[in-house]
Amino acid sequence: IKVHESGNLQSQKNTAIRCQVENVGYDRDGTQILSIVPNGENVVEGALLVELDAAKIHDRLDEQVIATERARSEQIQRDVKHENQKTQNETALEEAKLKVQLDELALEQYEDEEGGTFQIDLQEIDLNIQTARATQLIQATDLKAIEALKKLGYRNKGQLAQARLAAMTADRTLARELSKRTELVDYSYKKTKLQLAGAVATSKRVLQQVGRDNIAILQQTKAAKDAADRSLLKEEEKLAKYKQQLDRCKIYAPHDGMVNYAYDRERRSTVGEGSTVRQRQRIITLPDLTLMEVKTRIHESVLDLVKEGLTVTI
Repeated sequence: IKVHESGNLQSQKNTAIRCQVENVGYDRDGTQILSIVPNGENVVEGALLVELDAAKIHDRLDEQVIATERARSEQIQRDVKHENQKTQNETALEEAKLKVQLDELALEQYEDEEGGTFQIDLQEIDLNIQTARATQLIQATDLKAIEALKKLGYRNKGQLAQARLAAMTADRTLARELSKRTELVDYSYKKTKLQLAGAVATSKRVLQQVGRDNIAILQQTKAAKDAADRSLLKEEEKLAKYKQQLDRCKIYAPHDGMVNYAYDRERRSTVGEGSTVRQRQRIITLPDLTLMEVKTRIHESVLDLVKEGLTVTI
């Protein structure tokens, strides 16, 4: 019993060669074929099958190189600015800390009971007061002596007036020094202490403000740096994409086989040199003739007669 059926002889390895160049961004109608191997020609693995028009891709690639370099320059500037901001923040923070320490030291120096500024000024005034009192006592004694001598006729009126003037000057000097002490103790000390304490409080608030400003400014520079990083990455991805598209303009045989032009149903003709192809459109079918097979259909009425392992004559 023999079963006769018709079928087709075909390759077990039949590869569809398609256009991988994107349409959007280059030409929505597709990419033109500049050269293609003759239909029916046997080719070996690695042979150039199709070359597509890459002129528009070259233009886009040149533009993208410039855009990428511009983004890289911006990224470098943002990175340097971010690093510089870190240094500036550290400097500003250390300066603010130093200002607090200096103001605290100034307050401590002014209030030091042993050798502080206030004690030095007070001791100086007390010394002046002691000197003024001694001078006052001397001048008062001289005045009494001159008055006694005047009564005896040993001093004249001019000498008496001069002695009285010296005594009055000594009194005023003492009064002035006493007034200075009162002003220093009751007023200048309190005002200076308030000013120095206020300077300490202000410098501490400035220190807090510098810390907050540092955080805010650093976050801003970090955000700008991250945005520049993302922009550069995006431009580099575009550049790599255009380079890949440029490489895809030349299509090479993935294995040995015979070239078979694809049929374009829209144009009702086979694809060839000068044709325009779109992304993923089949250009060539490349069957490997060293690996062939027979594809046939068996009628269901005789299907039970055919089993695996039977002899087949082609």
